[in-house]
Amino acid sequence: MCNVHVAGMRHCPWCQQQPAYALAAMVIPQAVISFAPAPWTWWKRLALALAAFPVFGGIAAGIYGVASGYW
Repeated sequence: MCNVHVAGMRHCPWCQQQPAYALAAMVIPQAVISFAPAPWTWWKRLALALAAFPVFGGIAAGIYGVASGYW
């Protein structure tokens, strides 16, 4: 449950900052993997694009958390 609308609580760094940047950090690598010219089969592209979401999302979460002093 998101607590961004509850006053007096620590909020998620993504909601507290600009969530569009975190979204872009996850979607842009997926788009590059999906549409870049490479000799990959469709299933390999799909697997890499699906794996890119948590990898780059985790990197974005770490950056947001450290930058906002969340931990």
